Amino acid sequence: MKKNILLILIILVLPSLSYACSCFAVGENFCTTVERDTSVDLIVRGTKVKDVHHGIEFKITEVYKGTPRANTITVWGDNGALCRYYTSNFEDGEELILALHDTDLAGNWIVADPNHPDLEKEEDYSLSGCGVYWLRVDNNNVSGYINKPDWEEQTMPYDEFIAEGCIEVRAPIRLYVYPNPANDLVNIDIWEIYIDNVRFSLYNAMGQQLPVEVEAVYTNLYRISVSQLPQGIYFLKTEITGFEPRTERIVIHR
Repeated sequence: MKKNILLILIILVLPSLSYACSCFAVGENFCTTVERDTSVDLIVRGTKVKDVHHGIEFKITEVYKGTPRANTITVWGDNGALCRYYTSNFEDGEELILALHDTDLAGNWIVADPNHPDLEKEEDYSLSGCGVYWLRVDNNNVSGYINKPDWEEQTMPYDEFIAEGCIEVRAPIRLYVYPNPANDLVNIDIWEIYIDNVRFSLYNAMGQQLPVEVEAVYTNLYRISVSQLPQGIYFLKTEITGFEPRTERIVIHR
């Protein structure tokens, strides 16, 4: 009787585990993995902020592929029965390059934590373990399984790594900000032909983000009001899908 019950439990559990970990290694190095796995949604460089249950909080500093939903994202790793990398192996403050998938929410039902159900959200990402989806960055040197076969680790300068062509550094946004100095209105004239998801952020000299109202004058021309801001130096950050963010120094003079 006990054997029959055990057999039934195994039959019930195996489908879930096979779904959770039914992947295969798509590459023995990072370059091969990101080339073969066309389902990668986001490739970014940034820093681990802290552990969050079976994942990490990750602050993005550079985007190579995709459009992140926030500057700081949650990346989920393995919680005991998933084909994901154990993100707890990363140190707080460690700089990384990650190739990520949108989370499939599987961590909410495979060996889920009963004290913290439904931790994973649709806006989060996951770090697969079915290939090489991460590299370390230290003093602008990239290390890990970069592009050699047979799981051989290596280290190379960041510029050399970019030259390998595994990922592409996005071109800076071409724009013109005027008048500068300004005392009332500032125009942002974007020179790119095809743009999507334009975002503007304004910061003071202390690095504090300020509220900003943006008016779309016509295609690729935007205007912000600075009439309520005190005289001083400010920084306007422009972000567009497919381009490296650009920050312009603005002087407000009265």
